Amino acid sequence: MVKEKYQLIFNTSAANYAKNIMALIETGQDPKNMVDELLSKQTIEGKFIVQGWDDYPSTQAYCILALDLSNADYDTQKSVKSLIKYQNTDGTFGEYRDIDTLAMSIMGLSNHKDIEGVNEAIQKAVHKLQLEKNNIINNDNANTLATVIQGLVSVGENPLQSQWRVDQKTMLNAMLKYQNEGNFGNDLATEQVFAALSDLYQKQSMYTKQSISTEGFEDYFISTKNDGSGSGGGSIEQGDEAFISIKGYNNDPNISKTKIKLQKGDTVLSVTKRILKDKNISYVLNEQKSYFKRIGKYGEFDQGAKSGWEYKLNGEKVQKSVDDCSVKNKDEIEWIYTTDYTKSSSANTEEDEITKEIDKIQDILNNTNINEGDIKKAVKNVIDQLNKKAEDIKTEADAKNLVSYGKEISNSIQNATEKIKSEETAKNLLKENVRILNILAKSTEKLSKEENQKEVSEVVSKNIYNTLKLINKVNDPKEVVSLAGNIIDESGKVLKVIGKENGEEIAKSIIDMAQSTINKWSIIQVKKIEDESEKSVAQLDENIIKETAKNIENTTKEIKKKLNKNGIEANLIENKMMIQIPSISKKEVETILPANTIKILKENNIEKVIIKTEKAVFTLTSTTFDEVKDNIILKVKEIEKNTWTFLIPKESIVVDLTAHIGEKSIKECKEKIKVSIPYNGEFKTGEIVQVFYLKDNGTIENMGGEYDLDTNMVTFETSHFSKYFAQKVENGEEIGFHDLKDYEWAKEAIEEMAQKGIINGRSKDVFDPSASITRAEFVTFITKMLGLNIEDINISFTDVEDSAWYTPYVETAYKNGLISGKSEAVFDPNGKITREEMAVIIGKVLIQKGYTKESLEELERFSDKANIAPWANEDVALCVKESIISGMTDKTFIPKENANRAQAAIMLYKLYHLVVE
Repeated sequence: MVKEKYQLIFNTSAANYAKNIMALIETGQDPKNMVDELLSKQTIEGKFIVQGWDDYPSTQAYCILALDLSNADYDTQKSVKSLIKYQNTDGTFGEYRDIDTLAMSIMGLSNHKDIEGVNEAIQKAVHKLQLEKNNIINNDNANTLATVIQGLVSVGENPLQSQWRVDQKTMLNAMLKYQNEGNFGNDLATEQVFAALSDLYQKQSMYTKQSISTEGFEDYFISTKNDGSGSGGGSIEQGDEAFISIKGYNNDPNISKTKIKLQKGDTVLSVTKRILKDKNISYVLNEQKSYFKRIGKYGEFDQGAKSGWEYKLNGEKVQKSVDDCSVKNKDEIEWIYTTDYTKSSSANTEEDEITKEIDKIQDILNNTNINEGDIKKAVKNVIDQLNKKAEDIKTEADAKNLVSYGKEISNSIQNATEKIKSEETAKNLLKENVRILNILAKSTEKLSKEENQKEVSEVVSKNIYNTLKLINKVNDPKEVVSLAGNIIDESGKVLKVIGKENGEEIAKSIIDMAQSTINKWSIIQVKKIEDESEKSVAQLDENIIKETAKNIENTTKEIKKKLNKNGIEANLIENKMMIQIPSISKKEVETILPANTIKILKENNIEKVIIKTEKAVFTLTSTTFDEVKDNIILKVKEIEKNTWTFLIPKESIVVDLTAHIGEKSIKECKEKIKVSIPYNGEFKTGEIVQVFYLKDNGTIENMGGEYDLDTNMVTFETSHFSKYFAQKVENGEEIGFHDLKDYEWAKEAIEEMAQKGIINGRSKDVFDPSASITRAEFVTFITKMLGLNIEDINISFTDVEDSAWYTPYVETAYKNGLISGKSEAVFDPNGKITREEMAVIIGKVLIQKGYTKESLEELERFSDKANIAPWANEDVALCVKESIISGMTDKTFIPKENANRAQAAIMLYKLYHLVVE
């Protein structure tokens, strides 16, 4: 019946490929051929395109889901980032900004939260759904409601919770009202509704395995005797669990003893299906669903007439059908692929010793009272077994088998790392990790197939990840450096065999571990501070700074030497010193750095020093101050709001940042410094918190910044020590110009630039996109975008009045070499700027940012190239090359035409993402 439902369809689109892959998985068939076909359609940008209409976020999200479910090896980074690029500033995806596409895109992203930008994209999208919940519940159709429900569940949001209700009405209420004689409008909607109901009933996403809370379920769902696929009974209580292991021929697949939560009515069939789905392992059942014909690569009769899959329950072979064998609390299910079902032994008798030792580790970890001595012994024993096995490697199959064991052992060590507390055990596991990598390095020599090399890369990366976690539990920096060096050497052996492309993840993991190792030496914990009447003072000892700096430099040299020796780029390693000031009860904390601090940093090649207090974090570099001949004194003081209460929210803290070199007050820095200040207000997903500069005249200026939920601090950059506070700002969707209907191509750029305060509308609702832009306006926008310090200088332009609103920006742009005027005395601020004039200003920005002027060959594409002024030629060519400015048509540039405000926004948007972000 299931196979009849999921008939394959013609692959006329990427969406059809995705649907076929899911159909094959659902019916227990191998989707590999279909997956390979879809992968062949992946573009260089990471998109899956068969026909032109496939270039849409919902289709790309659907493809990502299908490939994830099939455990496909594809360029996940590119695919996910190409999906993120569809997102608009209001959280929606694609040009139509519909809710269905937004929800589908969330599902596509939800499995990849480890990729940069995904969490932020999901937060923006969920926030948009929250804003639209009234419209969704009261106006949308069954298909939209079902898609939104699945999207929310995929990221752990319970659609039945109070925050997703409108007048106590839920999306489930709204969806069910469309039911009519067993369907919900059409086949697509009905299918989508039942998928959403399944997610709600299971309280878990079918795509991500993300669970949700039970709030609101008692109003809609009645527990039944059998939630699983079988017909067995058994009294299952909340929190009950069982264990399952699967041992395939030649360890394919190989799942060591794994804990799994039980559901009411669970059978061996339902539990096994869940673990296989969780591990992305395909399977085939017989027609009656009474036994597994195939799990993973091997099926019945593949290794002889008596070969196939059998299972034990609590150590006893069971002849009962899998769908009729109940599972109860603490039961153990053991699947084995046997070459002769008439005998009691499996096809892997010799190899079972390693699995038994792995299971022992898991048993120890499952105990309430863990004995760390037992953990050390069990880990040593299993690696001894693995080492013994490594001595007998003769073929690629042997090596692949060893890598599979290494993967299981690495998973066990990861679990152990989370449980252990003592430094001694952490050191022991670090040493055992080195042994595993040594064994894996030996096995790699026999691996020639790319798929096997990628698998060993994954296992080595897992070991390095374990090392990273263990390093944080060891206090002895010297031992950490020694062990880290050994890890780099062993990992380097693997890299030399599998190559940089297959070992990219290893190299990245090694850099992370190397940085963490260096950081062990970089922290100065200030233990003693002096309390004065109104403040606390932390005086740093120059000798401690010298010693720490020397240790950082020596450790960095040693680690970089190891990295270079093993062909790993060491230039990503950052030399930094961190000074941690303890929490205080005073409203002001003063940190005094010795006069020679900057000199010590330079002598030891340390790039920056980070001073952390509970009220602010300062990041100084060796070039922050011009010349230092006296102590550097940094002060942060929490001050009363007093007359500023109308400007500053009650949850915001105003901090006054000051700096002195000896007695001399420092108002301006030589360069911008990075500062973090606290925000004590509540924060919800999708909200934006930024820093504001509180000027002495009572006005405020947005400094931007990025909020860190873990530290409750907002980090921003500034060139002056002043008064600052953090507060929430309106999100991007609040920028709502009503006159952009015919300017969809520029809408995202206009809204983002307006949100960042780089451009302004004529009013809150009107942008006036078609209006020409003046020279003064464009210079102002450029100056704001680059974050240049506003200057007050004398300039020779007689037509730029001191009192004009644009004067400070024109003066700043002039001082920074971005403009020169139409003559020495004339700037023509109110004149309409032309496309070639814009190109000249943008070209100067690009040159200052390190770009080089381009050949005039870039202009050959334009039939009107002769109309471009000689003084603008090179800059136009550079802007065209970097895709900042394009032609008005494919063949014309039209240099003398006045640019409008929409075109200016597009150019600024592209320039911002090229040189600022």
